[in-house]
Amino acid sequence: MTQTQIRDGLNGTLHDLRERQIDMHQDEDRQVVPGAFFHKDPDAEMLLHWSSPRGRILELQSEVKLPGSWFGLHLGLDLPDLANIGFLGFAARTAAAQPVTIRACIRSGIEGGGFHDCFFDRHILAQPEESDYMAMIAPSRRPLLPQQAPWREFVLFLPTTHGVHLAICDLRFFAI
Repeated sequence: MTQTQIRDGLNGTLHDLRERQIDMHQDEDRQVVPGAFFHKDPDAEMLLHWSSPRGRILELQSEVKLPGSWFGLHLGLDLPDLANIGFLGFAARTAAAQPVTIRACIRSGIEGGGFHDCFFDRHILAQPEESDYMAMIAPSRRPLLPQQAPWREFVLFLPTTHGVHLAICDLRFFAI
């Protein structure tokens, strides 16, 4: 895995979001751009309005009518083999109308079906002022993070019990 592959993969998807102008209302799972989609608990009833104004990754307003167990922004991650990677990480700049916590994880597919989530140690705290956050995982120190996987995603888990007004101003992923 090289920085070029990261740049062309997940960071390429994020670049597409920064460069496009998209405005969407939805109440079901839907692709945002190729390689990025929202996925929610099918038992939840949520209305989403999201946009990707030029220069930002995403602005999201959610209205929760019936809480669910999970709701996330999933971003495809082309990292089938972690053997030569010392650290996986990301940097984010966020803002929210009211303080909100976001959990981030690396989701790895399992041969034969299913997946395993490896969460970053700290939550992202989005608050009214733009703030920066950075986190890393050392794969060699995470025995439950599979070294090989048929697929991986970077997932940001968002609140499911109450609506939010959130901006992901910038997001970058790295593997070194």
